[in-house]
Amino acid sequence: IANSLQNIGIIRKVQGNYDKASDLLIEANSYYEKLEDTVGIVSCLIDIGDVFNKQNEYQIALEYLDEARQLVIKTDNKENLSRIYNKLGGIYNSQKQYAKALE
Repeated sequence: IANSLQNIGIIRKVQGNYDKASDLLIEANSYYEKLEDTVGIVSCLIDIGDVFNKQNEYQIALEYLDEARQLVIKTDNKENLSRIYNKLGGIYNSQKQYAKALE
């Protein structure tokens, strides 16, 4: 269920239906949390952060990405860590916070 909800949420994001996308992704994340699926949680948090980034809701996006970053550091998941830093850099670049984008 979680994976299906996440995939539909991603489709809605691509279609530009950000409200529905965030609802689906948050619901998917709650299933991942019940399953204690850290990889799923991190993936969903990254996707949720991306949805808010696309809506120029940078602070909310940063909060979701930071939560994902903290989980990834605990699990030493370098692949997702690079995704997170890439997204963070993009947000800081959009905000013209170039020094933070380079961190």
